[in-house]
Amino acid sequence: MAPRHVEAIPLATAQPRGLVVEVGDTTYVLGSAAVEVYRNGTLLARGECTTPCAFTAATAIAAPTGDGRWAVAVDGHRVVHVTQSAELEDVGARFGLAGAPLALAAAGHTFAAIEERSGGRERLIAVSADGVHLARVPASGARDVAAARGRIAVAYADRVESWDLATMQTTSYPVANAHVGFVDAERDSARLVAWTDAAVDLEGADRALRPVALPAPPARVAIAGARLWIAAGAHVLYVEPAGATAATAIATDAPAPASLTGSPTGAAWAGDAKALVRLSPDHVTDDPTWQTQVQPVFARVCAHCHLPGGEAGIDLSTPATWHAERDELRRRVLVTATMPPAGTTLSDPDRHAIESWLDAAAK
Repeated sequence: MAPRHVEAIPLATAQPRGLVVEVGDTTYVLGSAAVEVYRNGTLLARGECTTPCAFTAATAIAAPTGDGRWAVAVDGHRVVHVTQSAELEDVGARFGLAGAPLALAAAGHTFAAIEERSGGRERLIAVSADGVHLARVPASGARDVAAARGRIAVAYADRVESWDLATMQTTSYPVANAHVGFVDAERDSARLVAWTDAAVDLEGADRALRPVALPAPPARVAIAGARLWIAAGAHVLYVEPAGATAATAIATDAPAPASLTGSPTGAAWAGDAKALVRLSPDHVTDDPTWQTQVQPVFARVCAHCHLPGGEAGIDLSTPATWHAERDELRRRVLVTATMPPAGTTLSDPDRHAIESWLDAAAK
């Protein structure tokens, strides 16, 4: 297949780049010099690091308050919530973590971390399938962890294990010294990805791992919703695994980056020492169905809390934010009916309109 162009959208400022986390349409850039918060490419807040920040892991986790998701990171010896004002709030205790984990991963209400005890001589997997109850499982030699809905993966020096959290059944793969992740982690169809300095393996429908064809060994790998991004040789490549047993890599014209981070939207953030750009093969378009079905309900019922800067702290004013939060919206609006809050009425036709759009967006 011929190379396809990717749109490169630079952020407003430049600093030595570290980690990137997206929550809805808010992007958190965690560098050694500062924390920056953007919404739709506009810088909202910047917090300077008085001493160099030391971010080693970051992800979006279901907020312990029950409202939306938080950008959470490991900064040195602590776990922090990165707020929309670019402040760092210590929250390890709120997630049941006594210290800074070696690795941290989350999807839906599942999260997992690798903890060290006894002066580094013991390693445990701290895991929760519901965001409330935390269990610890011995995992001597664990090196990396990934989370999907009701499932985690743990990488060791000699193998990768996939754990089903409902049955605690384990599947082992003989992949040594790997990193792990899940494509489509927010859905029941999540697929395991394991990569090393030599290869990238992707799980098929039969749960077997198969290699992705690459022009060169992978230098960077990032998971972006249902898409997999790989920097290999002189190219950035992306893989569309949905519905395929063997994925096909498609070359782009983007230069090889020093860092690569996936976005839930399917895009990727590629960075070097001075710049960070968003790469996407998808053209940004309006969602006319959202405009006709959801936007009128949003304007009547939700806008007083969920506009940018609103009291809820979660912007739901665009189709992109609804796509990014669709699983949480389904849970809160349709399953538990905890949104909108008491005192605000959502009629049956309004609820049906939201349900219809969410069903279509999930396909």
